[in-house]
Amino acid sequence: MAKQHTKVLEEWFDRVWRQRDASAIHEMYVADGPVHGLGDQPMVGPEDFEQFHAAICRLLDETHVQIEKSLESGKWVSALCTLHGRARTTGGEISISGNVWARVKEVDVEAVEAEGDPESKKDKKGKKKKSKKKKKGKDRSTRYVMTEAYNHWEFISLFEQLGLLPPETMSRGLLGQKTV
Repeated sequence: MAKQHTKVLEEWFDRVWRQRDASAIHEMYVADGPVHGLGDQPMVGPEDFEQFHAAICRLLDETHVQIEKSLESGKWVSALCTLHGRARTTGGEISISGNVWARVKEVDVEAVEAEGDPESKKDKKGKKKKSKKKKKGKDRSTRYVMTEAYNHWEFISLFEQLGLLPPETMSRGLLGQKTV
């Protein structure tokens, strides 16, 4: 039986990276959810991630992410992945590995569209604000969204393969040698 949270990541990687569907970023990630590990500072929400997505899409064509292994625990999913693509400048194949940790939850579609992520709505004392009552039964429409993510990708290798950093940048750095 496929794991539900892993399915969410598979859909994310398919829609966001293979199909390059930027609207999926807004559908599948909450408006105020933090995204760590993709820049100098954490990103917050789909708008910040969309800028990162556009930057990678300017560097690579034919992107797709393969989940090699995944593990779920409660609301969390961790996946060891490989990002494949083709360098726009040279046409050469690119491949890097990475790990993604994401918190996933099932949300009421109407509530999220009307109010944003109900879990993130807190008052000044940190207590959850009261939200509108949700429909129950057959009429209730839900979907899974990501609310928080931690990323660790081999960006040095990516930039080496793109010719933006010299070969063996990591090895040289570990030896205390400048790369530029």
